[in-house]
Amino acid sequence: GALIDKANHDNEASSALEEAVEFDKAVAAAVEMTDESDTLIIVTADHSQPMTINGYPALHSDIRGVAGVSDVDDIPYLALIYTSGPGYREQTDGVRPDPTEEGYEDPHYVFAAAVPREASTHNGEDVILYARGPHAHLFTGNHENAYITHAIRYAACVGDGLSFCDEKVKV
Repeated sequence: GALIDKANHDNEASSALEEAVEFDKAVAAAVEMTDESDTLIIVTADHSQPMTINGYPALHSDIRGVAGVSDVDDIPYLALIYTSGPGYREQTDGVRPDPTEEGYEDPHYVFAAAVPREASTHNGEDVILYARGPHAHLFTGNHENAYITHAIRYAACVGDGLSFCDEKVKV
């Protein structure tokens, strides 16, 4: 999962998406190799990324491709854009760069960003958490991120404090 984060910090949307597909395969392998009755699998992220889907891309089109043409400057824009990061592009003579002339199909293409930074920032919205197995019910709904650590400790019976393995809890 760390490579998804790294690619997003570099504004490399194609790399981030490819890493997400590989992460999905790893989770599928873990599900296949374990028994849901005795293995808790949790999949989440520690933060969101400042990537957004931009404009009105055509149905069934490549999300990494062109979403439309600006009604202000008649230059195409891509479906994915970052709010910050190394993808910021200076305008030349008041004209923004045309992404169709920049090789956006390259897997390491640096997608445009609104704010210049050496690396993109994180976003502040909630992230989803999926859980499967014993105690998966502890991970439903919205929680502060600190809760997740306590719930994992409780379910795994590790560390100090109340845990599922305590005799007084097993009623």
